Amino acid sequence: MHALINGYVFRDPERKTAKSGAPYAKATIKDGRGDETIFVSVMAFRECIDALMQATDGDAISVAGELKLRCYEKNGEWKPAADVIAIKLSC
Repeated sequence: MHALINGYVFRDPERKTAKSGAPYAKATIKDGRGDETIFVSVMAFRECIDALMQATDGDAISVAGELKLRCYEKNGEWKPAADVIAIKLSC
């Protein structure tokens, strides 16, 4: 599923290297509405790496890409979360 996610960078992005040796960048975006905050893990490859690395904690950001929804448990409660492989970024 493709999606457009808007939110705020939560912690500075990190530049990493995959086992294959390919570079990528990883960041977390948060979007809080009311009592719920949704965290979206973003991975960027190729030309999206530099765009993501320009963002810093608290910056507004929009990410378009392949979306995968998931849940995680925290303090006995299930929380929504998502992962996106970025194909386009705007900070």
